[in-house]
Amino acid sequence: MSGEKSRAEGEEKPRLAIRRHTDRCFHEVEEVVEGGYIVEGFMIREDEVAEVRQTGEDGGLPACE
Repeated sequence: MSGEKSRAEGEEKPRLAIRRHTDRCFHEVEEVVEGGYIVEGFMIREDEVAEVRQTGEDGGLPACE
């Protein structure tokens, strides 16, 4: 996997949601990696993130702003 960091099989998602500076809505984080977050298979760098919040027990995302 050429240096990629991935969740071990069976490991839970981090229960986080992020919103970039240009977004109104939050996106579910699939994985936290060095220097950023994986969302829908893409890495979002930490410096692009405006806000990080915990998701609800049911996995629900925070409301859009």
